[in-house]
Amino acid sequence: MKNKNETATRADFINEQEPSQPAVKKTNKVLLAAIALFCAFVLFFSGFFAGSCSDPAARKAKEIINLIDKYSAAVEGDADKDDVARAIVAYVLKDDKYAKYYGKEEYAAALREDQGLYAGVGFSFLVDPTGKVTGNTVYQVQRNSSAYHAGVKSGDKIIAAKVLTDGERTDFEDNAALYDFLTTAPKDTDIAFYVTRDGEFTEKEFVLVKEYYTTCYAGYKDNAEELYFYSEHGAKTEARVSAGGESSLPEDTAIISLYGFEGDAAREFSSALAFMKKKGKTKLILDLRDNGGGFMTTLAEIASYLVYNDGNKKSLIAVAKDKRGKRTEFYTPKNEFFDNVKKICVIANENTASASECLIGALLYYGKTAGRAEFSSDELVLTYNRSRGDYSTYGKGIMQTTYELPSGGAFKLTTAYIYQPDGKTCIHDKGIATELPANRVEDSDALKRAVEICKSV
Repeated sequence: MKNKNETATRADFINEQEPSQPAVKKTNKVLLAAIALFCAFVLFFSGFFAGSCSDPAARKAKEIINLIDKYSAAVEGDADKDDVARAIVAYVLKDDKYAKYYGKEEYAAALREDQGLYAGVGFSFLVDPTGKVTGNTVYQVQRNSSAYHAGVKSGDKIIAAKVLTDGERTDFEDNAALYDFLTTAPKDTDIAFYVTRDGEFTEKEFVLVKEYYTTCYAGYKDNAEELYFYSEHGAKTEARVSAGGESSLPEDTAIISLYGFEGDAAREFSSALAFMKKKGKTKLILDLRDNGGGFMTTLAEIASYLVYNDGNKKSLIAVAKDKRGKRTEFYTPKNEFFDNVKKICVIANENTASASECLIGALLYYGKTAGRAEFSSDELVLTYNRSRGDYSTYGKGIMQTTYELPSGGAFKLTTAYIYQPDGKTCIHDKGIATELPANRVEDSDALKRAVEICKSV
């Protein structure tokens, strides 16, 4: 979870343009060893003076900034200074698995992505728990990217590529070779990518462009039409309607997919709800699969359209508690219920995390949707969580704060744990589950089960 000044977190995927953690240069090994020793000394003695700063996170951030300032002065060159800062953050925050350091360019990219503006061709890959990319198979295609418009799909395996201006083909034996190609390929130039699809070795060619693009965060379908948010070349998204929709949906039901809590997510979501109301649909399937979270402010606005709190002007949707037990409450900025929604069902999976879990928690806590229909875990459809071995969401219930550095870089660390509005239920490392066996399904059956739930009323 992030406050409005915090950067995006994607624990489960890596986008092709996202810089990897650079290896530390050999020339810095002795210096970095000295840094580690000094860090240990500083951190040991800082425990004796903990009372001098009431905020543990702020104290630790100050220690990091002081160490970076001290040791960066001992090296020359921006690259070396960056290595030093990265090493210090990694050492001091080694027990915080969600901590991260951003170099100047990384941080600038992260800030752009928080607004929905990405750079690259637009596909991403699954990573293992250590952060290592597991292969060349596309896990996700970013909406409105070059890959999206060209028709690249999840499951495609990238086997080769060539820049059309020079015509030399590069075959990829592993992800490292693919990553190297993607990071060095020229921008705004046609690049042919060759993929295999559905286990077939017949090559398919997709001509893509490495460019800025504005992704979208919401999509709507009913049984006849689709509302989507379209953009090309980084322009602001615009709503478009096309015929087709999802034929398996009943006449009174619509599905809204929410992909994140960043950029224009709140605007797009409210537009989708308004379109749903215009079409006379009264039952909502909210698809939160693969939604990794985002900003608390965006979450609060989206929740204001869905949770019902007895007509109160604002609703408590989450509580943050730091190590001292200090409590921070997050409220909807307003309550603007879409009272046409008489039934709601939520679909989630193992990658539904952070702000998405908060939204589910708020719906469960209040027990009613905007249209005052009951909502409980009986209306929550979950797919199998491979890492936990059950049917639950990801389980990321932390608050992170980002501290900017004079170099233009930044680092973020965990500052609090997030609880549901009751102030007692924390989903971190637990996730949200359902006790109803019928709601534990394969991903391919999730929509079918959600439709059954909507038909039951």
